[in-house]
Amino acid sequence: MDSQASNSRVESETDRSTAELSLGVIGKRLLLAFAAMAVLAVPAVIVGMAWNPAGTSVVILGSILALATTATAGYRAGVSAVVALLLLTPLALVAGLLPIAGACLMAVMCLMSGATALWGLHVAFRMVPLYIAFLMLSPPVFNGVAAEPLSSAYVLSASVMLAIGALWVLLLARPFLSRLPRRELTHNPLSATVVYTTATTVLCSVSTLIVLMIDAGHAGAWLIMTLLIVMQVAPTATLDKTGQRLGGTVLGAVLAAGISFVATTTAGLAAWALVMMVAAMTVFTGPRYWLYVTFLTPAVILLSSSPGDVLRLDAQRLGYTAIGAVLAAATSGGVFWYQRKRAADQPSPSVAE
Repeated sequence: MDSQASNSRVESETDRSTAELSLGVIGKRLLLAFAAMAVLAVPAVIVGMAWNPAGTSVVILGSILALATTATAGYRAGVSAVVALLLLTPLALVAGLLPIAGACLMAVMCLMSGATALWGLHVAFRMVPLYIAFLMLSPPVFNGVAAEPLSSAYVLSASVMLAIGALWVLLLARPFLSRLPRRELTHNPLSATVVYTTATTVLCSVSTLIVLMIDAGHAGAWLIMTLLIVMQVAPTATLDKTGQRLGGTVLGAVLAAGISFVATTTAGLAAWALVMMVAAMTVFTGPRYWLYVTFLTPAVILLSSSPGDVLRLDAQRLGYTAIGAVLAAATSGGVFWYQRKRAADQPSPSVAE
């Protein structure tokens, strides 16, 4: 009896300490998420107040690119990705006017970013074609009427806003990177890299051509984003990522729809979007990718919507994500089947002899 009671007390104390540890980790992540959002918001708020309110989102996009690539692959990779984005921004804005030009630009970017999989850098550099897709399909609007990709002033403004956000993060990140543990990058075989790069390039360039031809706009960019994110070097990893992405998007879409009935003002949507974004950043480094997508999806939808328009954008994001998931799963499934069949057809050493 005494031993059972002792064991029960030990288990109780262990469970309590584990819960406290989990709460402590969640609390730290929440603080880091709030701090990161506050830091990212500084240049965006300044640009919005001193220059153009519509430029706030563009500045934040530049900050997110620099933060994501630097955190994923290191400072030099972050600088390289930022330089590539800034150089390609004018081309992306103009190429968006001609579908075939946009598809060709996407193909070149996917080939270049895919090749970096040899050194395990593709997870960071795929952010560049992802941003290029949004610039082509949904260029920022500064005058409240329409984008002006053929205007030098417009192109310069968009480039400068992206640069402000990106350089802000790069300047702040430099002193702290030396204190963080070095991230180990996974090198991939040449054969696997070629297959991954080819499949991603074909899927993204053809999809870009189609969504530009039908003028899908911002929603069409979600299709390209889905393909770039879920496509992995290993076909089985693609299938797993696709399932988690689609599942998280479905849950997030349901969550966004529910919030739309509660938040009926622009300020209310923005407030809920902030809550969802903080939640997404809190679980960003966790093992459950679907949970991150579940919170990120309503954050993006609510930030992109106006009252009364949430359900339409909700359905568009879900639809284009589902299309991207099906394309990625079918392609990776085909590659996996071919690799298994080819391996089975290879004669064993004893038979060859």
